[in-house]
Amino acid sequence: MIKPKILNFMLFNGNKFTSEKLLLDSLKFIQKKKKKDSKTILKLSLKNVNIILSNIQIKRRKVVMPVPFFLKKSKRLTNSIKLVVQNSSLSKKNFPSALQDNIIKLSENKGELKSKSVSIHTSSFLNKNLANFRWF
Repeated sequence: MIKPKILNFMLFNGNKFTSEKLLLDSLKFIQKKKKKDSKTILKLSLKNVNIILSNIQIKRRKVVMPVPFFLKKSKRLTNSIKLVVQNSSLSKKNFPSALQDNIIKLSENKGELKSKSVSIHTSSFLNKNLANFRWF
C-alpha cells in the first residue's frame, strides 16, 4: 500500500520503472546500513513525520486567517510521503542518497523533516481558537 503511493510521487518524466529502481536501491542500501528490515524502517520513518493537523488560509473581511483542521487518515499518509519525497528532490545531493538519509534520520526521530512537521503542528495549535470558523 505504501510502495505505489511513494512511486507516484517519485515519477521522473512519467517513467515508473526508473522511480521503482531508485526506490528499491534506496531500500536495499538502508537495509544494509541499519541491518534491519527496510519496510519496518520506512513505516517507522513515515510514522515519525506523520502530520495530523494542517492549516487552510481563509480570507474574511480583507484579513487572511489560518484555520487549522484535522486530516483524514488517508491524507496523513499521503502528506507524509509527499513531504519526504519533495524534501529529497530539493536536496543538493542526488535523489537516492537524499531519500536514504531522510528515511534513516526520520526512523531515528531526528532531522530537518521532523522539525518541519513539529513546526506545522505548533502553528496549528497556536491558531486553534480559529477552528470554529470552519465553513469550507
